[in-house]
Amino acid sequence: IAGLLREPLASLRAEVSNEMPGGDAFLKALGAVEGEAVFGVIDVWPELAMAMDGGLPFAMAAFVELGDGEAALRTFLDSMLEQERDPSGPTFERVGEEGFRADTRKVRFEMRLVDGRLCAWMGPRAKSSGAIERLLAQDGASSFAGTPLVADGPSVTEGEAPWLEAYVSLAPVWEMASRMAPAEARGMIDALHLPSLEGLSFVSSLDGDSFHDRALLRTDGEDILSAFLEQPPLDPEWARYVFAGADTGGVTSFSPAKTIGRLRRGLPGEGRRAIAEAISGFQQMTGLDLVDDIFGRLGPHIVHGSRGDLASAMLDATDFEAFVAIEVREADELQAIIDKAFQSGMLPVAPRPRQVGDVSFHSIALPLPGGPAGVEPSYGFVGDALVVASSGETFGKVVAAYESGGKAAPRWLREALAAATGKALAVTAGETGAKVRGLHAMVRTAQQESGEHWPYLPTAEQVDSFTADLPDEWTVARRGSTGFVFESRSPFGSTLVAAAPLAIVAAVAIPQLLSARLSSNEAAAMATLRSLHSAQEQFRASAVADRDGDGQGEFGTFGELSGAVELPDGALLEPPMMSSAFAYVRDGTVERSGYAYRLALPGRGGEPIGERATGGAPDGVDVRMAEQVWLAYAYPVKPRSTGNRVFFIDQTGHILFTTNDAPGQAYDPDHPPSFDAAFAADDRPMAQGGHVGKDGGFWMLAN
Repeated sequence: IAGLLREPLASLRAEVSNEMPGGDAFLKALGAVEGEAVFGVIDVWPELAMAMDGGLPFAMAAFVELGDGEAALRTFLDSMLEQERDPSGPTFERVGEEGFRADTRKVRFEMRLVDGRLCAWMGPRAKSSGAIERLLAQDGASSFAGTPLVADGPSVTEGEAPWLEAYVSLAPVWEMASRMAPAEARGMIDALHLPSLEGLSFVSSLDGDSFHDRALLRTDGEDILSAFLEQPPLDPEWARYVFAGADTGGVTSFSPAKTIGRLRRGLPGEGRRAIAEAISGFQQMTGLDLVDDIFGRLGPHIVHGSRGDLASAMLDATDFEAFVAIEVREADELQAIIDKAFQSGMLPVAPRPRQVGDVSFHSIALPLPGGPAGVEPSYGFVGDALVVASSGETFGKVVAAYESGGKAAPRWLREALAAATGKALAVTAGETGAKVRGLHAMVRTAQQESGEHWPYLPTAEQVDSFTADLPDEWTVARRGSTGFVFESRSPFGSTLVAAAPLAIVAAVAIPQLLSARLSSNEAAAMATLRSLHSAQEQFRASAVADRDGDGQGEFGTFGELSGAVELPDGALLEPPMMSSAFAYVRDGTVERSGYAYRLALPGRGGEPIGERATGGAPDGVDVRMAEQVWLAYAYPVKPRSTGNRVFFIDQTGHILFTTNDAPGQAYDPDHPPSFDAAFAADDRPMAQGGHVGKDGGFWMLAN
């Protein structure tokens, strides 16, 4: 690593030395410093934050042991005082024999050299009087070091060398929020019990060839984050599903039904209503209760494992295999639900039955142009788990691992589970070398595609040599007496262990909920399009819009169907054939439940013409053709957040969808699909689906 960094660091040193005033003296002072350094945010003033006048609303302090660097630092400070001053810049002055001060209009930086230490304070000038003297006078008992966040934080194992400690109190955050946040936000903070999150304590130490990191999230367990993290302790026996040859894997405890129950109790009214609407929408679409029929049969154990790196596999088509195994109850009922989903067309592909030993499973052929080699999603029940694997071959490896009773589980995972004492909630582990090689493959591919020469990029052989003897890494999350503990061991350090709570939520809990929300929104979008088709048929049959007077009715628009826009005879449709939600047309679009809807009728040249900006039939409609054809699109308001797929329907009642990720797609209200986007580029009948549209996307039949 030093060899790779030597040249760029030398270049940076030369730039600092030549361009920064006193730069050479600064580098010498920095290089001579030896000892411990303490940095902290020590005061926060909400009233200054509210003023928003460009000043600092907080103060920072630093104590640095100088060692042999004291003389070099004095030389640097003297050089700064001798520099020619910029009238518009900060002022510099000496304060006594041991002090130095720099002022701008609103900020002061002050330091003292005391007993081989540098003491520094930076904050608003209005709060600077006597600040540094108070810092020097305080003792440990009255300082931040005496608080439970520090005193009761993670301890260092005997024989290890601590190199970094960090402590963050969240009390000032909640205090500032209580004074500055709008009433609605304060109500949300209280409803979610966020002040129960006291703070975070983090310690990293060196232990042989690895960093040993520990973080403690202090909480009394009443906050919303604990709703995700408060899970049943995991059983290490579930590691038996991880196949031999995997380079990463883990076991997590997560109960979807219990978590949703806690969210229902802990969220404020709007959040509870959103969950209820998502569950209700899913039930209307599928006839299934999302919590009782599906989530209630899943968990708490979730096992995962993989070999290779998905991102690099996508870039250069190298091998990749992965699986996830989810503990299930009432497997027969879950199997019936899955079969129903395929038979109803809710899932647009047909699974292929297969067999490995005594275990039956299914594989699904999906079109993945440019994807990793050999991917054919496969699923089945193994023991007490639903296993979903990247291919039939990988599924067979999981079966073999399970039947070995855990003997096939990789060594690094067994060691991580042995370290997971107490009420462990999640354990992840893996080969460090595999992660480094995967990252290098991604960077190498990016360099090749750029066509440029990157002189500091090591070769694959250098990386293999470097990673050959790297120790494995692992991370464990557990419930402690005062909060949640996150512990990791890695040759590269894991100073981001402090973010482990969010990482676990993001990796396990949030995808579950977001996936349910996305599925619910998509199901609701398809249900809306079906309702639209029924309304159009009824509207045409009633002939309430017959502009050419031939007795044959025409299809309508959202404004007409919802009774918000006058019909050709000047009356409003009574009763409306669509919900009043579709009366609110803006820019020819209606938004509902995370999706935007656009409808078109045929123009005189046969081209689709969108609804008027505020609803109603547009000018230029061919009334004869409007008696026969219409079309509509539904696309997510926020792709990947409120929905993934884009849907199309026309007078046939067939719904097509595209995954919205082809070049030029990413449809949203600012970039809606053109009205011919789903038309087959080769003019085949659209009702068949399975074609490339005129927008370049792949459109498939949804029903």
